[in-house]
Amino acid sequence: MKPSSAFFVSLVILTSCSSPNPDACTCGQELSKSQAEQDTELMNACAQKGDALPDKQKPKWFEDVMNCVE
Repeated sequence: MKPSSAFFVSLVILTSCSSPNPDACTCGQELSKSQAEQDTELMNACAQKGDALPDKQKPKWFEDVMNCVE
């Protein structure tokens, strides 16, 4: 593999790992922490995931998140 190809592959892997796609329980567990303890990037990812859902799926997402809040 050429060095430039290896760099590109590494970049793609790092980018895919750095964009969280949290599940509802991960969001609920993070939401149960105090605001000072919350991971801002994770909470933003949770909000974006909820916002991106079709309107019909949003209540289910909210319910799933709230069921995991401790």
